[in-house]
Amino acid sequence: MPPKKRVIFVDDQPELLQGLRRRLAALRSEWEMVFCTSGAEALEVLAKAPFDVIVSDMRMPQMDGAELLERVRNLYPHTARIALSGQSDQEMTMHAVGPSHQYLSKPCDIELLKNTITRACTLRELLQAPELERAVGGLASLPVLPSVYQELSAELSSPLPSLEKVAAIISKDISLTAKLLQLANSEFFGVAQHLTNAREAVNYLGLEVVRSLLLTFNLLAELSPKTGLERELTALWNHSLTVAVCARQIANLERLRSEEADVSFTAGLLHDIGKIVLGLGCKERPENLDLLAAAEDTANISAERAVLGTSHQEIGAYLLALWGLPDPIVEAAAFHHEPDKCSGKTFLPLTAVHAADAIFWAMQAGHVGDPAACQVSLPYLNRLGIADHLKDWQLLCEVTVESRLSDDLRRLI
Repeated sequence: MPPKKRVIFVDDQPELLQGLRRRLAALRSEWEMVFCTSGAEALEVLAKAPFDVIVSDMRMPQMDGAELLERVRNLYPHTARIALSGQSDQEMTMHAVGPSHQYLSKPCDIELLKNTITRACTLRELLQAPELERAVGGLASLPVLPSVYQELSAELSSPLPSLEKVAAIISKDISLTAKLLQLANSEFFGVAQHLTNAREAVNYLGLEVVRSLLLTFNLLAELSPKTGLERELTALWNHSLTVAVCARQIANLERLRSEEADVSFTAGLLHDIGKIVLGLGCKERPENLDLLAAAEDTANISAERAVLGTSHQEIGAYLLALWGLPDPIVEAAAFHHEPDKCSGKTFLPLTAVHAADAIFWAMQAGHVGDPAACQVSLPYLNRLGIADHLKDWQLLCEVTVESRLSDDLRRLI
């Protein structure tokens, strides 16, 4: 029998905790639950034993939920952190952007709460290396390219900032896109369906929320001249943006709906986000820098697993899923080098990202127009019945990469 998952609930209203205890009673065989009426009490409990998940109300006396979750992030980074906030508490929610993995609105649907906690617990199994689980869990921010940050700040500070321009700037950056989608897809904002790209998120949230996110959340904290990562991360961002553009064009060539093509773009932009986590671990583990800079192929995935016990695929999927991003984007991060492991039998954003990524690296190695040198999984494409499409995809990607004149890329740069 697997060990029980350990979950701690924190709210200063005892009657609310009693209601949760009663409604979650059926899960006592699977979960070990502790209910605390203050942040101080919760920290005392956490100091005695590890917990998989903490669910905290935001508005509490003495120590509010944002402060509590920030302390948990620093002291117990392996613990998944879920914030509960009322719909009128947008300012409080913005303060919880850094230390929280998920945001749920009060009153919270009990089935949604169960599913969110269960998913957070299940995701931990993706990471085999405890130090990487702690690294991902402890992330408050991801580095943003200074040039993008400055461009976004300038546009938001202009007399008449443009939604389209703001979305286009955000779409250039892996970290900004991921964080914006994390916030936009949270249950707190009550979105009716998953938002899958920066344009949708900016239009839905509005410029004031985006401005608050930028001001409240210290996105540049991790990227300083001392890290020595600028060159590697800039190359990674350029690669990811190119893969994103190519993935969207492949999706368009396959006549996917525009919404699915947009998902393919976002999935391409975020597919290597696990590499950023590897890069941020370079101080403690210098070998991570070599892995970050290495060319992408299946051999490199094997090297990552040999050194770290996991790969950037699992790390990226864990982070994106923990942040509540849509499944097709998580799926592309998890399987972009190994699509055969995905059970899907139709063309997916994963398919577009896998192909665009493999074609990019073949071109980097000088194998332009050579299908045999492209590490696309032919068994996977054969299963989908589209292996004969590869040559057309290669031509499309080669034109895009070489000319840099595609409409998508010109709009973004």
